Amino acid sequence: MDSWDAGLAGLLAGTMGVSLLSNALVLLCLLHSAALRRPAPALFTLNLTCGNLLSTVVNMPLTLAGVVAQRQPAGDRLCRLVAFLDTFLASNAMLSMAALSIDRWVAVVFPLSYRARMRPRDAALMVAYTWLHALAFPAVALALSWLGFHPPYASCTLCSRRPDPRFAIFSGAFHALSFLLALLVLCGTYLKVLRVARAHCRRIDVITMQTLVLLVDIHPSVRERCLEEQRRRRQRATRKISTFIGTFLLCFAPYVLTRLVELSATVPIAAHWGVLSKCLAYSKAASDPFVYSLLRRQYRQSCKEILTRLFHRRALRSSGLAGGSHSQNILPVAGIPPGQPAIPGPARGREAASCCSGLAAERALLSPKDDCAMSCSELLEAPAAPGGDSRDQGHGAGAGGAAWVRPPLSPATGSWLPLDTAMLGVPMAVAVAVAVAALIHTTVVAALTQT
Repeated sequence: MDSWDAGLAGLLAGTMGVSLLSNALVLLCLLHSAALRRPAPALFTLNLTCGNLLSTVVNMPLTLAGVVAQRQPAGDRLCRLVAFLDTFLASNAMLSMAALSIDRWVAVVFPLSYRARMRPRDAALMVAYTWLHALAFPAVALALSWLGFHPPYASCTLCSRRPDPRFAIFSGAFHALSFLLALLVLCGTYLKVLRVARAHCRRIDVITMQTLVLLVDIHPSVRERCLEEQRRRRQRATRKISTFIGTFLLCFAPYVLTRLVELSATVPIAAHWGVLSKCLAYSKAASDPFVYSLLRRQYRQSCKEILTRLFHRRALRSSGLAGGSHSQNILPVAGIPPGQPAIPGPARGREAASCCSGLAAERALLSPKDDCAMSCSELLEAPAAPGGDSRDQGHGAGAGGAAWVRPPLSPATGSWLPLDTAMLGVPMAVAVAVAVAALIHTTVVAALTQT
């Protein structure tokens, strides 16, 4: 194995690691946040994420073993099965991106009738169509024995052992009805979304300029900041649309063009370029979680909540609260040390309102864009019943102004925090990652021992 093969193997291994962790994190965010589990968008995201994980676990390890061993890494039956999945998952990924673009087009162009136009049944029908469309081509290829190990790509994929005009027609139709169709849908929907977004920006700019004209005494720095925000708003939509279409072309176009060029017997395909184009196609599985999910505000907030709960739970265990006395179960209210009576209800309400108003004024002076960290309604809210949200339980006093007592520690968790399903998902994700790493290691070792 020369330096090129070693570099390609390292690139493929890095792509596998990033794809596995990022797609598992997307699934964990969907499990944790109810706001992300809206029927239509969540179904499209789940379909794309599961396909990426399946490609990462099944196809990428066999390709890595083929690059390392420089030959077919498995038997004929297993290789045909992997080639079937490779063809199906590649087409399904392209069509899933097209379905996501249609969903966003409906949400932007028809915001008031989005729920009526994109019902859960409609989303399920779109996902079912992507599966049937993607399954049709590998089924035909399997029936005609056009699946196997292809040396230029060091992977089990769509191939023909001898020149066949029918295979050339089939391959051209497959890439036209998967890559080209998805590209046309992406360009059509996202360009329409961009046009609507620019129209909204122009209307907002007109309102902003009219407001600035009326406020003649406004400070010049505020006016410059408003104009700068207008420029950023116009560029934000263009940048996002370019990212969606650009990553699709960058990852899939080299591989598809290479597969079409190799149909001509006069143009040989270099082995290193074939493997590199295959790695670029695999890299779409690693980039999809960031392009479509993890960089969005809701997903970032969900990741932050998961990490906060995880580290808070560990901090409570390490600080010895799990084995503390009964006095440690007293939660100080409004900065009052344990053992002293809490502030009565009316007095506490007046102090909370004063504190919130002062905090809001201070935040407004320091940063006009920031809001009060906690609203007055949250501070004045009555304590939640046992078993409710820990944030609500941490603010209140019980009936009659007595200090609120934290419920007993759970013998199962060793912590007073409620047992959340997302916390169960963290060790599950780690276990899945370890199992997949063991599978990859076993596959590579088996391929090396056979050489």
